[in-house]
Amino acid sequence: MDMIESGLDPAEFAATAERAVAACATLESRARAARLAEDGLLGVLAGEEAGGLGL
Repeated sequence: MDMIESGLDPAEFAATAERAVAACATLESRARAARLAEDGLLGVLAGEEAGGLGL
């Protein structure tokens, strides 16, 4: 099963990541982490040793 068949659309993921990065541009570190967590992207960025994808 590929990502689109499982409901994971790469274009949608990229758009979400782009919006999150833009929103974080003016935030302090703690607020950036909170924003990324709210957007569901913190686990994507977390290192593999912490259970994330390490991207």
